[in-house]
Amino acid sequence: MNRGQALRYWYLLKCMGPRWLASRALYRLKIKSGWFRRRFPCISWKDRPLASFLTDPKLAEPGRYLKHRRIATSDFFFSPEDRVTARSQLFRFDGMGEEGSAAHCVVEADTILKGVFRYFSHHEVEAGFPPDWFANPFQKTAGFDLELQAQHWSVIDDFSRGDIKVVWELSRFSFVYPLIRAYWRTGDDKYAEGFWRLVEDWRECNPPRCGPQWKCGQEVAFRIMAWVFGLYGSFDAPATTAERLINLAQMIAVSAERIESNLSYALSQKNNHPISEAMGLWTAGIIFPEFNDAARWKERGREILERCALELIYPDGTFSQHSTNYHRLMLDDYLWVLSLAEKNGEKFSEPVMDRVKAAGLFLLEIIDPDTGRVPNLGANDGALILPLTNCNYLDFRPTVQAALILTAGKRAFTPGPWDEALFWLGLPALEDVKPTGKALRVNSYFKDGGYLILRGKISRAMIRCTSKYRHRPSHADQLHLDLWRGSTNILRDSGTYSYNDPPWETYFSSTGAHNTAEFDGHNQMPRLSRFLFGDWLAVRTTEPLTETKERIRWEGGHLDWSSCVHRRRVEVDLLDDVWTITDFLSGFRTKAVLHWRLASELTWRLEGLRCIADGVIIKILPDCETARIELVQGWESLYYFEKVRIPVLEITLQPSYATVTTTIKFDHENKS
Repeated sequence: MNRGQALRYWYLLKCMGPRWLASRALYRLKIKSGWFRRRFPCISWKDRPLASFLTDPKLAEPGRYLKHRRIATSDFFFSPEDRVTARSQLFRFDGMGEEGSAAHCVVEADTILKGVFRYFSHHEVEAGFPPDWFANPFQKTAGFDLELQAQHWSVIDDFSRGDIKVVWELSRFSFVYPLIRAYWRTGDDKYAEGFWRLVEDWRECNPPRCGPQWKCGQEVAFRIMAWVFGLYGSFDAPATTAERLINLAQMIAVSAERIESNLSYALSQKNNHPISEAMGLWTAGIIFPEFNDAARWKERGREILERCALELIYPDGTFSQHSTNYHRLMLDDYLWVLSLAEKNGEKFSEPVMDRVKAAGLFLLEIIDPDTGRVPNLGANDGALILPLTNCNYLDFRPTVQAALILTAGKRAFTPGPWDEALFWLGLPALEDVKPTGKALRVNSYFKDGGYLILRGKISRAMIRCTSKYRHRPSHADQLHLDLWRGSTNILRDSGTYSYNDPPWETYFSSTGAHNTAEFDGHNQMPRLSRFLFGDWLAVRTTEPLTETKERIRWEGGHLDWSSCVHRRRVEVDLLDDVWTITDFLSGFRTKAVLHWRLASELTWRLEGLRCIADGVIIKILPDCETARIELVQGWESLYYFEKVRIPVLEITLQPSYATVTTTIKFDHENKS
């Protein structure tokens, strides 16, 4: 073992702890020894018929099982009354907002039937119908050939065939939601038939435990969610036959078995994975009580969901992954589980409900109510696991609205297309309840997660300032400042782009891709892998948040692993809506670079010490004559596997210490 490897293991031990290292070592041992292949070998669908999963094998007779499921439909999901009255309710949403003006989901469903699928809620790809479940349309040399498709999931490498997330994307079955939503609106059986044809083709191409689609338990869980939604959403369609029903029930049972086989790995990640996999187990257990293992799956899923809510959702509502998109994913998992629990007379504990409520309130603090946009904070893999509305992927209002109604009996927003999610989740619309506005008018410090929210007249900022990481950070973004004027994200975060597309996999998570200071070309924390940093950075508040009628002020700083110091003071003049950011930098050896990543929708020009756009003036005042101020090109990713150029204002400073004052003024009158 060389010095670099020894240092890496030291950081892993220090940050992640011995239990994590031991669990990962055990997982690698199981992989290398072939334990998974022997214990859960590749089989054919014929090897595990539905009867082998049932408490009463005779129930697997097609007529009996169809009758059994027909009775369970109204008990466990949608009621017959919902189906009768749904069409008038759903078409009402299609006239709301920009996305819904042309029955958006019906248009999307029609394109799916033509073989055009949407990847990562954004890219439309002609993939064929049925598609190639193993293709990678973004990285042409990647994908999985027939030999790789036949291998046991445990021997397939995540990164040797390009970004495996692309190969997984269609197998999440997110296209089920527009198909079923279109079926309910139109009553046209072609949408239900499309769902079943895709299920049948996937089944034929993906025998149990073989190939990349079985590798990740979270991906399996998302399929269970989508399959259940598709099954009950199309249950009264002529396309839903007894044979298809039996096959899908078998697929869900095999999937739950796969999740359970490797739950310890998911639990060791302490992020969205154990929550999603527990959701999958719980769903299979509560929806299919006729399965032999249903009671165990349900209780195991419940236990993990309860534990993760209290461990991974912090008391202030922030989440262990330090990512707005994964925050939404976590909330959607819980919204699905809690709404199904309510339909079936089940209850989760009050502490869980409180944490889910707090998580919804956190998003309400940082959301733009006019667009539903939030800061593009942390890892963003393009996930939208419950696309139940016509709203854009970047619009977080469906999740926030549903979370507050479910946990607090309050609306966050006035009626809009985001309310369609309430219908599908079986939640009351509460249209006569006045939306809450309190969270949108306060300055807030989320100490557990490390976020400071400051508000000017028409502007607001979010500052990353974690005093102690409880769970691993995925971006080196301490002291990053996100600034918004109304609905325009003036100073912004970078996003993610891809987890495996060199060199971009490391650029977007780096310190240089955030609005903070980069010292000597290195990250704030040493990078250990694609997803891990070591020597976790702590921000110490040097001046607590102070507020008067005229001014808001805060100051904090950190000492990084290379003994460089960054201290940042943020002040807001409330009378004129002027922001002043003062950065004190020291300890660097070659150079320090302060980055301001600017809104790409504005046209920026550099005039000496001023950077000017329509209605925004940024003035830079360094305390040294050697500072170099440039307007350069950077990159931003709002959608997974899409990167666009954005302007970046860079201030380069010579060693070994400097102070830079940045003043941001909104010129409301002249806008020049």
